Amino acid sequence: MTVGRFSVYKCHFREDVAQHSYFVGVYSMILADLELSNGVNVNVERLLRMALLHDVEEARTGDVHHPFKHQDEKFAEALNLKAMEWYRNLMMGIPESQARMYVDLREASEGGTVEATIVKAADKIEALLWAYEEYLLGNELVRQAKVVEDILSKLDRIELLSVKAILSEIRQNIEAMNAPHK
Repeated sequence: MTVGRFSVYKCHFREDVAQHSYFVGVYSMILADLELSNGVNVNVERLLRMALLHDVEEARTGDVHHPFKHQDEKFAEALNLKAMEWYRNLMMGIPESQARMYVDLREASEGGTVEATIVKAADKIEALLWAYEEYLLGNELVRQAKVVEDILSKLDRIELLSVKAILSEIRQNIEAMNAPHK
C-alpha cells in the first residue's frame, strides 16, 4: 500500500498498488460473472487468485511506468523475467507447496487462458477508470498523454464479450462528455 502507481503524473488522486490489486480482483469477479452469463466456462477461484497475485512483486520492484516498460519488446520481456524472479523470491518465505502453486498461478496469468484474459482486461479497466476520473477532473497531463485513449486501444484487442460491452458504454460516456453543450 506504500507503492504508488502512475508516479510520472501529477494526480488529483494518488493510487497505490494495493488499491489497484483490490479493484482488479473486483473487476475480474464482475467480468467472470458476465462471461459465465454468456456461457463461457471460467474457473472463478483460479481467476481471483490470479487477480490478487498479479502485481505482488511490485511491493519490492515498484510500479514501472507502462510506456517506459513497453518501449521495446526485448526490454519489456527482460523486465518481466526480472519481475518473476522477484516474485519467486517473495514466495520463499511460505511453505514450498503453496509457493509453487502461487508461482504457477502468477506464470499462468501471462498465458492465454480465459482467466488470464479476464485478469488482463480487469487490470486495464482499473487503469482506465483511474485515468478517466483524472480526465474528468481536468488533469491536463493525463489528457495530453492520451492515457485514456491508449488504454482503450489495448482493451480493443481483448476478445471478451463483457469487455466489448463495457468499452461501448465507456466510449458513449466519453463522447457525451465531449459533445458541445447546447
